[in-house]
Amino acid sequence: MLTIALSVALSANLFAAGADPLPALDGCRRCKFRGVVACKEHDDDLRELEATVYCSVAARCEPCGGALLVDCEHCEGGPDNAAMEARRAELAAWLAVPHPLEQELGMELIRVEDDRFLFAGRVERLKRGRKRVDGHHFFHHAARDAAHVARLVDEHYAVVPEEDYRARMRLWFWQDREDHARVMRDYLLSSSTGDYKLLGKDPIFSACTSDAIFENDHDVLVALSAHNAAHMLTSNLFREQWIGLDGAGWFDAGLAHWYEREVVGEHRHYCVDEAHGRWEWTDEDWRVDVRKFLAKRDERVWTELVGMQTGELPDWGHAMSWSLYDWLVATKPEALRPLLEDLKALKPAREAVKERVGMDLLAAEAAWREWVVETYPRK
Repeated sequence: MLTIALSVALSANLFAAGADPLPALDGCRRCKFRGVVACKEHDDDLRELEATVYCSVAARCEPCGGALLVDCEHCEGGPDNAAMEARRAELAAWLAVPHPLEQELGMELIRVEDDRFLFAGRVERLKRGRKRVDGHHFFHHAARDAAHVARLVDEHYAVVPEEDYRARMRLWFWQDREDHARVMRDYLLSSSTGDYKLLGKDPIFSACTSDAIFENDHDVLVALSAHNAAHMLTSNLFREQWIGLDGAGWFDAGLAHWYEREVVGEHRHYCVDEAHGRWEWTDEDWRVDVRKFLAKRDERVWTELVGMQTGELPDWGHAMSWSLYDWLVATKPEALRPLLEDLKALKPAREAVKERVGMDLLAAEAAWREWVVETYPRK
């Protein structure tokens, strides 16, 4: 069978010479008149995910080069061959660009990239209940959920990506502790053995999946990715600044917990996992416990949280911060972007809430508490 490049070249030469152009290829019944068929090296779970990103594992597939399609063996081609060849060329060009981590470590990594996230690392196999999931699937699942977080953030903050973001978010996962330690020591210049998070300018998150907190659990790590994607995206929006260090931990933690729950369906993580250890709140989505907590507490909650860094929040403060953000999304979504911009400009939370939410902090807390009673279940 003639290759697409040769077919195009021959057609152009014949047309230039005044001859009739070659007839279009129509495929056959075996390929449903496409000229291509699905590459058998890719399972159904991954095919849709691989088609929308750059994936190093897919790009290294010998039969299809990541296009997920191969030539039909029963005909000379069809209308989809050109797009298949273009996708192969696109992925080959992407894969040919040296990746700094692969150069630093001297090894091939699993890499999954889209327009907002750069995932990379080495993960062999994770547990998912009684089943096992390989690292290739894990990176795609993490990238899928991170992209979902990004879409929600775009919607809530009226994001214009080419104007409002300054970088793509880098998330790295390592199953081998030595790989993680080497990246931390030689690349990130950190002596920490826990996960690493750099927010604001050029965000990076790196974690060892074998850490006792994560236990090589697929679902825990996908949720971890979604949680930190929210931190990273909002730290890079509008201004490269992480508000979690500027006394706005209630907003920073609240949003990360909110997007994690919205995308994966439950809360699994603190914003700084190693600093806190295991969750003590038992309700998987916190609504029941938040309602009970507020019913027993007369003291003001929001005023106590204002001024704390993300890492200073107590257990209950994380849950309350999530609920405050839940209330804002449900009742004051138009306030989210200006609130984040104000907090990045170091405007005091009391002033920002009064201006953007339309009531002072005490009145806003009263409205939030009333909404919780009306909205959250008793049990």
